[in-house]
Amino acid sequence: SGNVRKRVAAPRDQLFRDAAFVGGGRHLATADGSPVLRVWSAESWEVVRGYDWGAGGLTCVAATADGLAGVCGTDTGKLV
Repeated sequence: SGNVRKRVAAPRDQLFRDAAFVGGGRHLATADGSPVLRVWSAESWEVVRGYDWGAGGLTCVAATADGLAGVCGTDTGKLV
């Protein structure tokens, strides 16, 4: 509907680079240029998981509709 449900800020005063809903919309995965992919609860808007694959800063994120697979692009040109 375009209405703001809740404002969520990226950690350390950075900007989000990309975001993708996963798991049928129950979670939101965000990339903010740091090495950590953060997964937020779409109900509480709290971070529920963080993943660091040691591949560099994450610049983009995509996920399958069922949330069982995903990919992140890094600032070093790698995909994880």
